Amino acid sequence: MAFCNQDSTFLPLDHEIIFENNEIFVSVRFVLTVLKAKLGREAEAGIVTIETLPENDFKVTSPAIEAWGNIPHKFVQHSVGGKNISIPINWTGAPVSTKSFAVVIYDAHVQSEYWVHWAVININAESSELAENAAASLSDYQQIKPYYGMQPAELTGDHAYQVTVYALDIETIEIPHQVVFSEDLAPFLELHTIASGTLVSFFQS
Repeated sequence: MAFCNQDSTFLPLDHEIIFENNEIFVSVRFVLTVLKAKLGREAEAGIVTIETLPENDFKVTSPAIEAWGNIPHKFVQHSVGGKNISIPINWTGAPVSTKSFAVVIYDAHVQSEYWVHWAVININAESSELAENAAASLSDYQQIKPYYGMQPAELTGDHAYQVTVYALDIETIEIPHQVVFSEDLAPFLELHTIASGTLVSFFQS
């Protein structure tokens, strides 16, 4: 099934739009793309939220992926036809007071509970990108969660993968334990984040 939005762009949907008992059920891809939004999560309450991305100067892009587009296969796991090469990521417009950057890729699908696919910290303030396959040369000191390409479970539909770049007010940040889910990182990053930007993209097995 596909939906054509007001810009005459066709969106492939992972399930039909259903209206039943005065409730409407729509594709995650449809909602995020039309609203230009990302998924959020309140872990303790078990609630998934939809957050419209703010209009600001700090932008995150990728030369390989369009916003709310599909992730090319070479960036996903071998088991789903990929090469497990880390995604190229660019950012512009960071605050002048930025002292370092952190980059995190989350799987925002409800089943995955914000599982971290890549986490890189202590990127110097003069940087504006992580090149394609940067994961192959980053140290463990920076790459606190090695790149793990997308590998969503079959029959779970579109997974929204969110690439977030954090501009931090500290040159070096220490994460004291293993990173698996967003809650392993969020408290440390939120304490020092002065701006952030997110690129949303999709993949399904």
